[in-house]
Formats: sequence, structure tokens, C-alpha cells
Amino acid sequence: YGNKFPNGVELLLSGSYLNSEGHDRLFFPEYSSVNNGIAENLDGTETKRGFLSLSYGDFTLQGGYMDRQKHSGAAQYAPYTVFNDPRFLNEDERAYAELKFDHEFASDWLLQARVYYDHYTFNGTYPVNNNAPDPGTTTINLDRNAANWVGGELMVSKTLWERQHVTVGAEVRDDYQIEVHNFDVNPPMTYLDSLKYPWSFALYAQDEAMLCTNLTVNAGVRYDYFSTFGDTVNPRGAIIYNPWAAGTLKFIYGQAFRAPNAFELYYIQPAYKANPNLMPERIRSYELVYEQGLPANLRLTGSLFLNDIDGLISQTVDPYDGKNFFANLESVQARGFETELEGRWKGGWRTRLSYTYTEARDSSTDLILSNSPRHLGKASAVLPLWREKIFAGLEFQAMSSRQTVAGNTVGASCVANATLYARELVKNLEFSASLYNIFDKKFSDPVSPDYLQDTIQQDGRTFRVKLTYHF
Repeated sequence: YGNKFPNGVELLLSGSYLNSEGHDRLFFPEYSSVNNGIAENLDGTETKRGFLSLSYGDFTLQGGYMDRQKHSGAAQYAPYTVFNDPRFLNEDERAYAELKFDHEFASDWLLQARVYYDHYTFNGTYPVNNNAPDPGTTTINLDRNAANWVGGELMVSKTLWERQHVTVGAEVRDDYQIEVHNFDVNPPMTYLDSLKYPWSFALYAQDEAMLCTNLTVNAGVRYDYFSTFGDTVNPRGAIIYNPWAAGTLKFIYGQAFRAPNAFELYYIQPAYKANPNLMPERIRSYELVYEQGLPANLRLTGSLFLNDIDGLISQTVDPYDGKNFFANLESVQARGFETELEGRWKGGWRTRLSYTYTEARDSSTDLILSNSPRHLGKASAVLPLWREKIFAGLEFQAMSSRQTVAGNTVGASCVANATLYARELVKNLEFSASLYNIFDKKFSDPVSPDYLQDTIQQDGRTFRVKLTYHF
């Protein structure tokens, strides 16, 4: 539902619900000794979503809610967990609210401010035997994790001398509740009972200067401080040059980081142990991009990229106790190129072709990273069928072979999808029908060491119908 009222208030409400039973029988040969390797009625998922946006003048209030339940037929955390047990369930919940203020003052001053609240919970229910000699000896192991945090950001920007735009800002975040619990129900056994209060703040500045009509330079820097590991400074910059009409050349450099999350830092259960000394991953990226408009409403884009990653956070196994934990293990270099050709025409005709080549290697061993395909290709087209109201879409996604964590190889795959979409055939109503994996191709994806199996087969041909009604 959306409406703009006479007093200037704008309101948007939306919600969605998904309930899918999934496959009633999933086969995993690694568990052939249990129910012939078949997980029955353990592929279902249920998801609820809601969204609210309320705007008046310079103020915008937004809020959202999501709840998802997912059964697990693949039995992660093997061999401690029990295969084909209907009690296996993962549930997560997310809710947030944000108030934004956006105002442009005289003399080209722009002020943006926001405050927010975020909530997240994860509940995992795992039937386990803790690798006991008697596989019939089972109990329930529970994850009960919750996070609540608040924060705010203030940003000021101004245009100077018509050719320079300066931005400065500050951000603060207080994770006032990070609870991570793991325990067995009967007999009772607590493995993890952690409550943390991390916080962080940041300062940043950016300057964009037009040196001449076809040359722009952008430079910025950001300082972050985290109570868990300390501070970090990350610059970034870009040079944007327009050598001729419809052509743009960009050189982009950036440094960034990813702080370890609570799961990576503190998680403990029979198969895991904590590593509170984790440091952030760090990346330096270099990219050269060229964009060119072509006749017949076509646009061609090509880029070369190089990413250097230090301290990649990876899951590994301690050879002394056999437990999983996270560590800053690898330095990685990923390099390659990508190209895309896109066309848009009157009446809703659209087409896109893209190809990406990436070589991601462990810098110390020169080995290709697991689950990292060298070749990715996509092709899609949207065709108007009737009066810009009914459209047909066709898409192909191709991927080369990949290595698994165990060093095996997953074969290449190519999947085709199709969608029929209709709008305003009935007032305020949208309709879509999608067919995924049209040719019912069999393919698998590598999985993490949490699973006994090295790969998991993905869905074959599936069908979805969606109705959207606008109030």
C-alpha cells in the first residue's frame, strides 16, 4: 500500500509470506547407512516480511521485520548431529527502525542525519549424539543467540566554487547486547554462555573536484575504531576521465576491512571452539573501468581488477582436538576482467550479455581458492508481448568448475530460467510466473566443512507464481 496524502505525508506499507515444503525426499549418499541416505520432509521453509516507510518534509521513518524458519536435511555439524531427524530447525528474526533527516540549507549546505535500532536473533535446534558409540543416544543441542544495537550518523556536505564537493561525517554504533549461547537440553550441558558489549565509531571525509570539464578526481579517507580489535584507517580514490562523447574511463583504488562477527569470535559447541583474538580481514582493490555508449541504444562496459586480501578469515580444523575454529589464515590475490554489453529500446525491450574471468589464489600456496569459479557468463533478454503490459524474460547463467574444501572438483553448470510478467491487466495487480532450471540440469555447489558431504545438489526444475496487489 502506498499513498501521498494532501498534508504532504507519504506512506508505504508492504508485506510478503512464503511457505514452501521443498523436496519431500533428499538423497545424500554419505548417510547411506541411515534411512538409505534419504532425508524425508526436511527441506521446508517459511518466511514472513514486513516493511513500513513514512515521510514528511525532511523526515523519513522506516522499519522492517523478517522471520524465517528453515528445516535442514543436510545435517550440518556432522558427525555430532543426527541425520534425518525432523527436529532439525534453524530460525532467524530481524527487525529494525530508522529515522532520517535530510535538509539542504542556503549556500549549498546539505545535512543528513540518522539514528537507528537493530535487532537480530538466531535459534538453532540440533538433534545430536555427540559422536557417541551408540548412535541411538540422542539429545537436543540449542543455539540461542541475540543481538541488539543502536547507532547514529551525521554527515555534512557542501559545494565549493561550483567544481568541488566536500563531505565530512561521523558514525557511532553501540552493540549493547551480543548474547551467544549453546547448550544440551538433557542431560544439561552448557558449552557457551557469552554476553558481550562491543562498540565502534568512525570519522570520514571525501573531496570530489572537477579539475576540468572532462576530468574529475575523488579522494576520501575513513577512520574506524572497534572495541574488539582497535583502529584502522582506509583511504580510497578515483580518477574519472571523459575522453570523448559517451565514453568514460575510471581508475578506482580503495582499502577496506571486514571486522570478525560474533560467531567467528566466540562460538563454542561440541564441534567448534572460539578464537577471540581474530583480527579483521583487509583488502586493497585496484580497478580500471571503461564505459562506452554505442549506436542502437547499446552500452559496452569493460574492466580490469586486482584485489589483494590480507588475513582472510577462514574456517579451519585444529589437528590436536579436531575442532573447527576461525583464524586469519590466508593472503589472497584475485585478478581478472569483466565485460558487459547492454541494450535498452522503446517498448521495454532489453538485453544484457556479460562475462567475468577471475583467478583467486592463496598467495602462500598459489592454489586456487575453493568455490571460486574462473569463468562466469550471463545472458538475459526481456521481450514485450502485449502493450507494455505483458513481458517475457529469459536468462542463462553459466559457471565453470570449482574446487571444494576437500580438494575435489565440482563440474561446470549452465542453467536457464524464464519468467512471464503482467502488470495492470487488472487494476493495481501484478502477476508473474517463473520457471527455474528449465532443462532440469543436475548440478551441485561446494559446502563448508560443517557438513559431512563435500557438495550438495541444487534444485532441479522449479516453478513459482507470484501475485502482488497495490492498494
